[in-house]
Amino acid sequence: MSHKVLSGTFIAFGNLERTFPRMVSAVIAAYNILPKPVVIQAGPNLTAFEGLSGVSAFRSCDSTEFSGYINSSTLLIIHGGVGATKEAILAGRRPAIFVRSANLGEHIDEHQKDWCHILFESYLAFDATDVCKLLDFVRQGEFFQRNLEAATELFDDSALREELHSKINSYLQR
Repeated sequence: MSHKVLSGTFIAFGNLERTFPRMVSAVIAAYNILPKPVVIQAGPNLTAFEGLSGVSAFRSCDSTEFSGYINSSTLLIIHGGVGATKEAILAGRRPAIFVRSANLGEHIDEHQKDWCHILFESYLAFDATDVCKLLDFVRQGEFFQRNLEAATELFDDSALREELHSKINSYLQR
């Protein structure tokens, strides 16, 4: 039986067409201690990584490429979007998540804050709000899920569907 060898860091800023200076600064500050190679899906932040040697940075990638980077990387540093976080967690990783904030002009609202709060409380993801927190996370090296069953249960679509159907039926029977 062959085992996939994991290496490096994958950083995903997402597809929102807004720069994310807080995450850019933290990634650059942590660059020297990140597992190599470093691959960055940078979105509109692409030019910020032009001076870093050994970095493969690009604006966007398709879902197959994205999944490949998630599944082959040791460390994941991602934005707080549902798709990216779900894929990272179900791949068995404990990603460092930068939640975009509307108050800082990084997003249109605060929905990522509400969503990610559940992940942080459940120890499924790490709240990387700034440079110091990211550096601590990288140094600790806890990049993998301790309880993959709990992570899988959180994203169990069948359970969510069953609950939704139950609520709809209850409402219709009134």
